[in-house]
Amino acid sequence: MNTWNKWNKWTKPIFLYLNPQISYKIYQSYVIPRLLYGMEILPLNQSQLDIMIRFHTKTLRNIQSLPTRTATGSVFMLLGALTIEAEIHKRQLSFLYSVLSCNNSTIQGLVDRQIIMNIDNHLSFFCKVTGVLALYDLPSITTLSQNLPSKLKWKATVKFAIQDYWTKTLIKEIETKSSLTYLDKTLLRIGSTHPVWTSLSSTVLDVKMGAIKVRLLTGTYLLESHRSKFSGGRESALFGYVRDHEPVELQPTKQRPTPRPRASKQQKIPAVQATKEESADDTASTISEDSEVTSLSGDDQIEETEPIESASEDAENISPEDTTIDDDDVPQDANELSAVELRRSGREQRPPAWFRSGQLETSMAVAGPTNIPEWRQKSEYILSLAQTPLFKATGLERDAARTILDIVNHH
Repeated sequence: MNTWNKWNKWTKPIFLYLNPQISYKIYQSYVIPRLLYGMEILPLNQSQLDIMIRFHTKTLRNIQSLPTRTATGSVFMLLGALTIEAEIHKRQLSFLYSVLSCNNSTIQGLVDRQIIMNIDNHLSFFCKVTGVLALYDLPSITTLSQNLPSKLKWKATVKFAIQDYWTKTLIKEIETKSSLTYLDKTLLRIGSTHPVWTSLSSTVLDVKMGAIKVRLLTGTYLLESHRSKFSGGRESALFGYVRDHEPVELQPTKQRPTPRPRASKQQKIPAVQATKEESADDTASTISEDSEVTSLSGDDQIEETEPIESASEDAENISPEDTTIDDDDVPQDANELSAVELRRSGREQRPPAWFRSGQLETSMAVAGPTNIPEWRQKSEYILSLAQTPLFKATGLERDAARTILDIVNHH
């Protein structure tokens, strides 16, 4: 595995949970000295320098949890970090001061010879350091050798010169980037960390919040407007919910009223089946009544009417649930409508045919199974049946009396 890939594999999880300000200090103290050891005297070409530049920039992006598309100038300025070229230049100027301040006559002779003979050789150290001194507006080698400052003063001079130069250079680069319009340039300087990182604690939650703030400042936080811009207009710039749902006026839902308690179910009347002979007689009587109705319908003065069912059959067909009116069934303007009356039959209520005939088959414990064809026996049987507690409880005594009168009149 490549050395750079190993470094990214092991360092990215570590930097993810640390404050980037602390992470950069660790990187600056332990990684950069090992990375640039001896590089100040080696003649590096541009391809070799680009490898270290990519590694340095990628590491600083990972420390701040920034994506690859982040502008390079903001990556350095948010942490106040120097570029890899500036780190090499700082070490070259420090090595130059060590050579010029050396009291060894042999080294001093070599310095004088290189300044005279190899000042134009691009592979020579003195040729490269001459360009560095000119880049940061520092005194030339000859001036330094004649008037050498103290070591602390030289270090301070080099430090401020490098910081000023790269601060101006990176701010000019930031001003050309449209994605960095929200980044305050007055707070950016090499050597000082941006307040977005200094205001955080070392907790994981604060570091994650700071990463979101930095992405907003650098314009790398993905918004719907960015999706629309980079999709070529295929996606809308509006938020998904706003785009798919137009504002709709919400109407309050009608609260369902509490229904009234339903009436208790009627007591079931015990079913009594008629015998085959009684059913045959009942059928014959029905046919004779139909023939009389047909003969009457032939008269021109008599109008035909629709058959009307008996009240007992209507009462059996109508269930208690049908007669109960819920609050939901009543319309809103019920006060304007007239009350609905139940349809009632005009015919006289009579017991069913099986009750009038007396030809009964029952399994009740009170009466027992019987078959009485004579009308007197029928009347006596119905009379005895009407005196039982079952009939008295159900209220059928009056119907039993009418049935006895019908049987007597018929015979």
